[in-house]
Amino acid sequence: MESLKDELRRYQVNLGLVRPQNCTKEECSEYWELVNQKLPLPEGVMRNEQGWFFRWVKTDLTEESLAKLFLYRQTAYLKSIRNGIYFFVILTIISLVLLIYAISVVLG
Repeated sequence: MESLKDELRRYQVNLGLVRPQNCTKEECSEYWELVNQKLPLPEGVMRNEQGWFFRWVKTDLTEESLAKLFLYRQTAYLKSIRNGIYFFVILTIISLVLLIYAISVVLG
């Protein structure tokens, strides 16, 4: 089970609130020494699949910009849900019309 800190980081990455920034070669060699000595990495430093080290850096959005971003994303998600509902309602109506037609042909 992931920790709350990992879950928060995952949401921040998915929402685009943080981005990865690669460490310099000097920092990477320093962190490799820590890994080889089996010591913990500094706070906020992670290692990717290729073995490079990076930090999560917050974007330079203001609180007002973040609020607008969330509002726009919520609106886009609600429109997607609405379009999905329209699709299934229309599909149901077409199915009912075809069912009624098929019953009238069989009985008629």
